[in-house]
Amino acid sequence: MIRFFFLILVFASCSLTEEKIEVIIPKFPNPEHASMTGKARQIICLDTGRQFFDSLIYDSKGRLIRTRHNRIWRFPLTIFTYDTNNFIQRLYHDSDHKSNVRIDYELQGDTIFRKTSYSNSIDFPPHDSSYSPSKRSNDFYYLLKGGKIIKSVSNSNSETDYVYDSLSRVIEINKKWDNTSEKTRYSYLNDGNKLLSQVQMRNGDTISVKWYENGVLSSAEEDINGDDVLDSIKYTIKEVD
Repeated sequence: MIRFFFLILVFASCSLTEEKIEVIIPKFPNPEHASMTGKARQIICLDTGRQFFDSLIYDSKGRLIRTRHNRIWRFPLTIFTYDTNNFIQRLYHDSDHKSNVRIDYELQGDTIFRKTSYSNSIDFPPHDSSYSPSKRSNDFYYLLKGGKIIKSVSNSNSETDYVYDSLSRVIEINKKWDNTSEKTRYSYLNDGNKLLSQVQMRNGDTISVKWYENGVLSSAEEDINGDDVLDSIKYTIKEVD
């Protein structure tokens, strides 16, 4: 009888250890998503003296969905759409040549593979049939650990590491490519998810500083003219429908 009971325990233990734990795709670790959630907003900077214009539109989930500006080396208009996990799903760039990008994600074990397709359609969003299969590539993958994205790797030899604090908030993002290293640090207001500041450095030099009021982007120091000089930017916040 004792031997029979022991065998039952062993069998039960083996069954428990062999049970597969389902891995799900986590939310994309963008600190602004949680910080600016709640209301859709348009954040604008119009500086006539410096001939500078910047418009950022966020949806109610804190996701950047449209940018329009006249900055050096940037598209004048970009539109983003997202999937349910806050990963970018589509991109539309308006410049001298319009471009549409569709991004798909596939979870395999503890790795998320990203596949990118391109379309020359001028419509947004374009029909899926307009995307060329020949231009489809597995260009990126994300590594998961403990339900969080800890690293992303691209075919262009760039790597990005995500660092979290004890509250599972992203406090640092480190990116490396070629001979360049870029570090972005985030600080938060009290113990919540509201951002206080964001500092971005490249090869040890500060290239961008952003400040937030109650978690919403309010001002920044960034290189506007491409002259490696940080310019002060003040934003006006407007709620949108």
